[in-house]
Amino acid sequence: NSDVYTYDPATGAWGPATSVAPWEAFRFRSKGPRQNGNPRNLTIPVSAQAPLGGRTTSASRTAERPALRFALAATSETGRPLADRMLTVAFDGASAAFDIEEDIEKFQPPTTAYAMIGARAGSEVLGHDARPFAAAEVPLAVEARGARAEMTLSWDASALPAGLPVVLVDLVTGEEVDVRSRASYAFRLAPSPPLADIPMHDLADARAATDRFALRIGAALAGAGDVAAVALDVPVPNPSTDAARLGFAVPQPGTVRLSVFDARGREVAVLVNGSLSAGRHEAPLPGGLATGVYVVRLEAGGVVVTQRAAVVR
Repeated sequence: NSDVYTYDPATGAWGPATSVAPWEAFRFRSKGPRQNGNPRNLTIPVSAQAPLGGRTTSASRTAERPALRFALAATSETGRPLADRMLTVAFDGASAAFDIEEDIEKFQPPTTAYAMIGARAGSEVLGHDARPFAAAEVPLAVEARGARAEMTLSWDASALPAGLPVVLVDLVTGEEVDVRSRASYAFRLAPSPPLADIPMHDLADARAATDRFALRIGAALAGAGDVAAVALDVPVPNPSTDAARLGFAVPQPGTVRLSVFDARGREVAVLVNGSLSAGRHEAPLPGGLATGVYVVRLEAGGVVVTQRAAVVR
């Protein structure tokens, strides 16, 4: 696997990229088993017929797996925009602890004023955090220098697996945000003064960052209580004219499959297919279904339960 990050001096930020332009600073991290313990060799082909800016690098791994991508926006004391787009929490079979083969440490911006956010894993602050489909609470650490107090954290939740509850918690105000219902969150932070010199170290100093947020992943929804059995609620609303919400519950963590069948018994949608924590969860019945009656089927722990959902136009 490979990841490419380019540096934007206008915003003082590293961010994922699919191409590298002429005279553009970039970092390249290659993951995978070494051969005979020797360092890996990196070959960058150059074509005399194509401009360098048109060469495409390997795409980020986040396009291949469910993930939650973050961006932090701020403004410097002098009015210059600051940004950080190098934070992704990706979900697959990876270890929750820091793993050099799966995770990527946070890069230090080579500038005296910046705003930076990363996922803390032990003594590391990560720009790419690969995690399992399991209940967890991930601290998100923020560091800002030479920035104004007003900042905005935004995210893209479109690649999240259906039915996996993810809540962003502001550890200062206590506010909880369902990342599926909102796409940004404004907050205030007391920044440190700008650095006197441009830092020369490659990786961010985890000791300088403060845990401002917690990302609660796979936990039961608020007020769920104890779950005694596999259960599937009646869709809300039912009938529906477009999308509807499907509430369901599983008493034990494990593999869950939630799917939709039409009147002919054909599977027309898979809403959840993976490991979930015990508790109550929700998934959307997709919009765009034709008018008719559908069967929603929940399978978990060897138990199958169904509900009928009607779609009208």
